[in-house]
Amino acid sequence: MSKQKRMRTDPAPAEIKRLCAEIRTMWSDMTYKVRAGYGKNFDAVAKFEAWLPPTVSTLELDELREAS
Repeated sequence: MSKQKRMRTDPAPAEIKRLCAEIRTMWSDMTYKVRAGYGKNFDAVAKFEAWLPPTVSTLELDELREAS
């Protein structure tokens, strides 16, 4: 091992945070979502975003309530 490698110090936590934030500014919204765990990959995130929950009309709810 060379003397230079032994002289290096680990980066400070604040420096790590700053550098990570700098890297994240280059990410697209989709990359952020993949890395944040919204899906295992870009395709999974795209499918997650395309999914919509089922909707029920309030008129249907009124009809169900009146039938009970």
